[in-house]
Amino acid sequence: MRILLTGATGFVGKAFAKSLGDDYEVVYLGRSKLDDDMLLSSTFVPVDLSVTQEVEAAASTISGDFDVVVHLAAYVPRVASDDLLVDAHSVNVLGTINILEAFKGRFRKLIIGSTLEVYNQAEIKDVVDENSPVGANSYYGSTKLASELIASTYGKKNSIQTVILRFSVMYGPNDPISRALPNFIKSALNNDEITVMGGDVLRDYIHIGDVVESIYNAMQVEDFSGVVNIGTGKGISIAEAAQLIVEQANSLSKVTIKPAVGGVNIVVDPKKAHDKIGFQARVFFPERINDMIDSYRSQEK
Repeated sequence: MRILLTGATGFVGKAFAKSLGDDYEVVYLGRSKLDDDMLLSSTFVPVDLSVTQEVEAAASTISGDFDVVVHLAAYVPRVASDDLLVDAHSVNVLGTINILEAFKGRFRKLIIGSTLEVYNQAEIKDVVDENSPVGANSYYGSTKLASELIASTYGKKNSIQTVILRFSVMYGPNDPISRALPNFIKSALNNDEITVMGGDVLRDYIHIGDVVESIYNAMQVEDFSGVVNIGTGKGISIAEAAQLIVEQANSLSKVTIKPAVGGVNIVVDPKKAHDKIGFQARVFFPERINDMIDSYRSQEK
């Protein structure tokens, strides 16, 4: 199978790239190159996906067609203050358009990595399924929703099978984003107090290994186009997650819970992912959290 991969140096893309065996020929696009031993049967083409001329030039240097485009490149704010409209639009919207147009007619399947942040949290009731109202609360979420709509329409107009994977809250080693779990781990390793706002709010934590498996499943499915949520279906309170991390890290940190206004539970209904692409989570938080703790512990040495 020949794959055109974007976002190979990101959290999801790197884990996916590392999992690919010799049966896959991979061309990956991006600003930086992976370690030489991560993709043996691969070709790296340096390009800024937000610059149309660069993507067109890159496409002209690459010969042949692809079985699938796995589009994982995204502008993801590392902290809340990084949620900038121009940056989010240039990568998440324009970058998607550039890939689709530059490689038009050269692939038969498209997989888009997306996020549950496209949903309107104020309208979520009990669990999040694919029929839950969309309406993002961030520029990141709104531009990812826009890229989904563009990709879906492109697929319909060009008879391209298009699968959109909306990932729940991910966890695993070397996560570069300042999400709750990495922040809890860093505090726990330093024996600092951990303050949790709205500790009883539930989250659905999906392990990066399961995220990778969902992409594999989407590549294999031949008779489905559409959106699927990728999660475990199991909710864990943020306070419980923090306490479990403290225990697993053998930390002296104290977990302090403070009330928060407007927090909503975000737990995935996994039924459609199981029915349409045969995906079912294998890892449930806090399983394999020690791998994540160890990765941050090694960074501090």
